[in-house]
Amino acid sequence: MSNSTLSASLILLLGTCSGSAAAQTTYASLLPQQAAGQPETTTISGAQPIMQSLKSVLEELKATYGIAFLYSDQRVESITVPKKHPAFASWQEELQYVLGQSQLQVERVADNTYVISPLPAAQVPATSQPVVAGAANTLADITITGQVLDEHGSGLPGVNVIVKGTANGTQTDVNGRYKITAPDDATLVFSFVGYVAKEVAVAGKTTLNQSLAPDAAGLDEVVVVGYGVQEKKLLATSISSISAKQVELIPVASPAQALVGLVAGAQITEPSGEPGAGAVIRIRGLGSISAGNSPLYVVDGYPLNSADSFSQIPPTDIQSIQILKDAAACAIYGSRGGNGIVIVTTKRGNPDGKTRFNFTANAGVQQVAKRLDLLNRDQYLDYLREGYTNSARAIPPALLPGNTNFPDTDWQQEVFTAGVQQQYSLSASGGGEKSQFYISGGYFKQNGIVKNSGYERFSLRANYDAQLTKRIKLGLSLAPNYTRTSVIPVSGSYNGGNITGGGPGGETAVVTAAIITPPIIPVFLPNGDYGAIRNSGSGLTTPADLLNPVATIDLYQDRANTVRALGYSYSTWKLSTACTCAAASGLN
Repeated sequence: MSNSTLSASLILLLGTCSGSAAAQTTYASLLPQQAAGQPETTTISGAQPIMQSLKSVLEELKATYGIAFLYSDQRVESITVPKKHPAFASWQEELQYVLGQSQLQVERVADNTYVISPLPAAQVPATSQPVVAGAANTLADITITGQVLDEHGSGLPGVNVIVKGTANGTQTDVNGRYKITAPDDATLVFSFVGYVAKEVAVAGKTTLNQSLAPDAAGLDEVVVVGYGVQEKKLLATSISSISAKQVELIPVASPAQALVGLVAGAQITEPSGEPGAGAVIRIRGLGSISAGNSPLYVVDGYPLNSADSFSQIPPTDIQSIQILKDAAACAIYGSRGGNGIVIVTTKRGNPDGKTRFNFTANAGVQQVAKRLDLLNRDQYLDYLREGYTNSARAIPPALLPGNTNFPDTDWQQEVFTAGVQQQYSLSASGGGEKSQFYISGGYFKQNGIVKNSGYERFSLRANYDAQLTKRIKLGLSLAPNYTRTSVIPVSGSYNGGNITGGGPGGETAVVTAAIITPPIIPVFLPNGDYGAIRNSGSGLTTPADLLNPVATIDLYQDRANTVRALGYSYSTWKLSTACTCAAASGLN
């Protein structure tokens, strides 16, 4: 078999592989050489092995196993692989084998979604000789043989065996055996799709047998399905699973915001952009024209009565999120699951007898991505003069050219600011075989991009589980939080000199006002009053009469202090290995 490598990469490289002409010639040699222990490929007498396109193999895997592959048609269509190859125990082994013939790599990016891309130039295996022609190894090379086994002790075919830091590599045969030449102080890297990669120092040994463990984040991952759990590889329904590491990657106020771009078939939007506002989740479109379209939220088995309770859960307290999308997955919840279900599992203690402490802190700045290019003072005055001229009216003396008594106010500058966001979390978890605990406290503060707007959250969580007997288990969870919100009316509509849709008392929508208020209006008059134009004929006695957005920011008060508490308890009674009774109650 020709030497090949398969490394993980998060970067989708769909272009051609750069390198010297000598390196590029390896792409023309795509037929594996026959090695001892390898099965023969189907051949026509006296001819080359019968080949098929790599794209057809990927399409066959997609149709058989429901897997989505992302790749460049131009690159994949030009690659062929033997039409008949060894029988494999899983599609991962088959994929590893065919990609090993074509100098491509695979990376899992989402549930049942994989990216096919070229190997980096430094990892394209040309031969087992030094990368630079004529270069000599300064250390003595030895021949290393061995076998790679899976968790059941069976040989793993198609495992990549690479000398770390070089392009020298090979693959195991159908029995998991390999043979490679490397310096006696080298390090071998064993990698395979769905298994945890392992690095082993040669240390002068000529025989290295290794076993690879399944990747816990791979197909054996346990996901929450309704009232129970199931291994992902056994699922026949449409479920997306998000792990704690994925949720914690982005410091956000709401766990829904962390799901953006991670869940296929789900639309996640932020309708207002206000600090602390939760995102709206729509699973597989709108299920009803007149009724609600929000999914059902379930936290640790307890259904929530609103999406607000879900948005208040600190992302650092979440162990996993499962999105149930089709009718089969949602069936046990009845009509409540008609718009899909979001199942949240919070973190709990470990029964290993160790107490763990974890502290997380992050901070950042958010600001308006792009401001509108509006008229400045001089451009606005020219616009007014042109209007008077076009309507055959005399230009007022105050607007004649050369008059510099008008201010040049940038209302967007007066309204927007850089919003600082910070988040802190401290947790402790532990326990033994009989009981486990998880306790956390968190603080989150988000200053809005509109001045005087902001959001603060103080949160606590306590999860406790106790195994009373061999069959009876009890659990208790309590999650109170306190939030402070300061809201400024942001958007509205402008019609006939009036702005509508601002605050509940008719207060000016500041972003709309920042766009339509003329730049020649001052923020403050010489006497300290707010500079403004009339919004109605009632005078300038309340913020509702002002088009000055700074006045609304300073005078408008819409602050809310909210206390929420989510508490629930459960008990389970294991009647047999196949039957468990459970009861739960909660308060939200």
